[in-house]
Amino acid sequence: SMNTALELRAKLDIINGLQKAYEVSLPCFVDNSECLDNDSINEIHMDNQLIFLSVSNNELEVKGE
Repeated sequence: SMNTALELRAKLDIINGLQKAYEVSLPCFVDNSECLDNDSINEIHMDNQLIFLSVSNNELEVKGE
């Protein structure tokens, strides 16, 4: 009964814990990130690179921050 944003953040917490336990740091692709608002994105704290995938229009764009 979680909303999608909370579900994504919970999954990222699990991934972060596993990466720390196994002492690895791999990039993480976050699909469906359009459901995350800026506050939710700012609350994600991970040591590895995060790549947010979202659908916003019909044209393919790559944006870096």
